[in-house]
Amino acid sequence: MSASEFRKLLETAPTAAELEGVAARIGAADLIQDFQVKMDCERVAILEKYARVLNQWLVLGGGFVINYYVLADIGEPPRFTFDLDTAPPRRATKAQWIAKVPQINSELFRRGVATSAELGGKVVYFGTLEHDVEKDALPYLLPLRAPVVARWSGVPLWKYLERLGIRLSYSDVATLKRLSREILGVDTPRVDYLRVGVSVALEPPVDTYRGITVSSIRWQLAEKAIHKVIRPLEEGRVDHDVLKAVLDLRAVWAAGPPDLGRSEAARLAEILPQAAEAAAVYWNSHHYVLVRRRYQTPREVAERISAFIRESLAEVG
Repeated sequence: MSASEFRKLLETAPTAAELEGVAARIGAADLIQDFQVKMDCERVAILEKYARVLNQWLVLGGGFVINYYVLADIGEPPRFTFDLDTAPPRRATKAQWIAKVPQINSELFRRGVATSAELGGKVVYFGTLEHDVEKDALPYLLPLRAPVVARWSGVPLWKYLERLGIRLSYSDVATLKRLSREILGVDTPRVDYLRVGVSVALEPPVDTYRGITVSSIRWQLAEKAIHKVIRPLEEGRVDHDVLKAVLDLRAVWAAGPPDLGRSEAARLAEILPQAAEAAAVYWNSHHYVLVRRRYQTPREVAERISAFIRESLAEVG
């Protein structure tokens, strides 16, 4: 098989400079040699490429915006998150957005984020979005995915090709490994899936942040406060999402208090430390490696946020 086809695939992965840029911006530069951290930073770099393209059609939101933009901008260590949450500017159907995927893929090709290669007599696409049928379980959420080339996450590239019915010869694998060392600095290039969720029925209030169209940050914080902290704790169903929401609420220090009524805000301030304690079982996950360098416990984070909310309530009388 042609070395030039392999080269096209490998060059879609983030460059070393892009990885270093992500690590520096999120406060992980001194940890970039840690295997888990450099793998996580590469996944973030891939997410950012897709976010820039998708934002032409979709509003960005969720943990991606809060952690890699808002918190990073105020020097707060982000939690690692690897999904891209989006919504159309107006309510739509899944079918309408599935129909737009080819247009989005054309732009991914134009930007060099996606490519195709002829391997084993077949044309194989990398980086293009597709309907993730296996994960399509909710009527309001359209799941999309894209197979992407990576250094450290996913399955070896030749294993991925085998799943498509393409078997590389020993000579092909040797060529691929040589090119991978040259372009990516690793022996074994891999294929991982980037995942995008399109909340087709959401229609969130929209803001512009750093030139990017995003769901209103204060609105997002209110949604997290009610649906991921207050209600779960009151109903006794604490899970990993509670800890994620507690940490994301640090964005109040950049955007101001969540868009909540006075009584709801007071309840949030009261319940946050309890929520953090209840969800502390998840604290040692690699998702929080950067946050743990600044805070000893989730409760420490929650108490600071609660104090900020109480002060804000006192200021408005």
